[in-house]
Amino acid sequence: MSGTQDAGGIPMAPEGLPPNPNSGGGQTSPPPSPGTGYAFSPGERPTIAGLPLAGIGRRLLGYLIDGIILSLIYFPISSAFSTTNNVVTTIGGITLTTQVRTVSPIFQLVFLILDLAYFTLLWSRKGASLGQMAVGVRVVDGTTGAAIGQTQALVRAIGYIVSAIPIFIGFIWAFFDPRKQGWMDKMANTLVVEARRY
Repeated sequence: MSGTQDAGGIPMAPEGLPPNPNSGGGQTSPPPSPGTGYAFSPGERPTIAGLPLAGIGRRLLGYLIDGIILSLIYFPISSAFSTTNNVVTTIGGITLTTQVRTVSPIFQLVFLILDLAYFTLLWSRKGASLGQMAVGVRVVDGTTGAAIGQTQALVRAIGYIVSAIPIFIGFIWAFFDPRKQGWMDKMANTLVVEARRY
């Protein structure tokens, strides 16, 4: 269907089509707002990809459950492969002898690798650790809200260690961050969102 002309001879758009913004009579559409295509939506309850960010209390409970699970694995191993040393302390005229159990540095390294593997594999394959599954939260990409891969999960797992070293400041950071990101989330560009229980 060919277009028509107005009284001044300016071509008009065919019926049913919006006017061309570059022709004299049409209005240009407003520019896209900043962040268009960005999955994170700030507000009273921030969301990403339609999922609300998980509360700090729920996240802490997930950490606690993960800690218990890992401890149940580590305690039998550390007991079997630790050594006992007597430490003698003299205070005034009193001598005290206490027994201290130490774990071999090799097994401390093994525990560290197990920690990294536990979180990396679960975050990259299931989107959540066992503790997070129990409380109904999951880890997603901080830009798109999509599932994270192994590299991003490994960076976040390393971020757990970094966050814990200075008296857990990296975890406390999430209490005050507008996106509830701890240092591990900043390092890996991740967010923790509410999800269905597994």
